[in-house]
Amino acid sequence: MKKKLGLGMAAIALAVTLAACGDNEETEVETDETETEETAEHPETEAPSEFSLDTEDIPEVVATVNGEDIERDDYVRAVESQAMMYTQFGIDFNDEEGQAMLEEVKDGVLQGLIEDRLLIQASEDVEVTDEEIDQELEMAMAQSQIESQEQLEELLAEQGFTVEDLREDFEKQLRVQKFIEEQTEAPEVSEEEIQSAYDQQVEMAEQSGAEEIPSFEEQRDSIEAELIQEARMAQRDQIVAELQEQSDIETNV
Repeated sequence: MKKKLGLGMAAIALAVTLAACGDNEETEVETDETETEETAEHPETEAPSEFSLDTEDIPEVVATVNGEDIERDDYVRAVESQAMMYTQFGIDFNDEEGQAMLEEVKDGVLQGLIEDRLLIQASEDVEVTDEEIDQELEMAMAQSQIESQEQLEELLAEQGFTVEDLREDFEKQLRVQKFIEEQTEAPEVSEEEIQSAYDQQVEMAEQSGAEEIPSFEEQRDSIEAELIQEARMAQRDQIVAELQEQSDIETNV
C-alpha cells in the first residue's frame, strides 16, 4: 500500500529527512563518546527506546468521514511519530503515566486526522496553481537546507515518499489555507493586545528569575505574529466545528 503524507505531514517529512542528513560521522562519534561517559557516571540513565504501537486491536479503518475512510496505517504512523517525539524527552510509555499520555496522543492524532479530512473535503473545489505549489516547495527546501531536486528525491525516498507525494500534500495545504481565508476576515491585532501580551511575558520572566528581559520594541513584531497566528487557529477551529456539525463521522477506535 502506498504511504500517504496526509495534510500537514509534508513539513514533518522534510524535518525528518533533514535530521537524518544533518549529522555527519564526526558528530555521531562525539555523541557516542559523550553518552558513554554519561552512562559510566550515571548507569541508571538510558537512551530513549524506539516506540512501536501495538496494532493488534486497531481496525483497518479507524474512522469514516462523509464516506471516506481514514486507514489504520496512516493513524499508526502518525501516533508513532508523535510518540517518538515524547520519548526524546524521556517519556516511558510502559508505565501508568506513560500509558495515560499515550491515550491522549492517540485521541489527539485521531481528531487531527478527522479535522484534516473535513478541511480537505470542504476545500476540494478551491483552485491552486502549479506556480503556487512550486513556490511552497522551494520555501520548504530552503528552510530545510535542501539544495537540489536530486537531494530532495533521495531524502524523501529514504522515508518512502516521492516528490509528487510532497506536491500533492502542499496542494491540499494551499487549498485548505485559501478556503479558510475565503471564509474568514484577516485577523487584526491592536497595540493594546500586543502590549498586554508583552506585559504577561515580562511578568512570567520576572517570576522565573530571568536576569535580562527584551524590550517591548524588540519583542513587538514577534508577539504580533503570535497573536495573529492564534487568531487564525481560532478561526480554523470554528470552521472545523461547523463542518463537524454538518458531517457524518464514525470512529472505530
